[in-house]
Amino acid sequence: MARLNEVYLAGLLYQDPESHETTGTRTPVAVARLVLLEERDGKQVKLLVPLEAWGRSALLLGRMHAGDGVLLRGKLRLANGTLVVSSWNIQPLQPSAA
Repeated sequence: MARLNEVYLAGLLYQDPESHETTGTRTPVAVARLVLLEERDGKQVKLLVPLEAWGRSALLLGRMHAGDGVLLRGKLRLANGTLVVSSWNIQPLQPSAA
């Protein structure tokens, strides 16, 4: 059965990710914000999206830095009243050759 809550986003990391481990299971966790850029009424608008990653995706995200491009696959989740993208697959994006 297809997932009814699945999102794909590509953007830039707005800040360096924060990494830690969960207590008990010691599962790696990383959190950051993704900036998505769009044109609205002739002006560029930034949309900041909270992002969390777990396990191997968290280890990869934790090695990235602000400004790095990222492609992610995950789901939307409500955390403390905030909509968050909980990602299970993260891929770094290489800058295109100009």
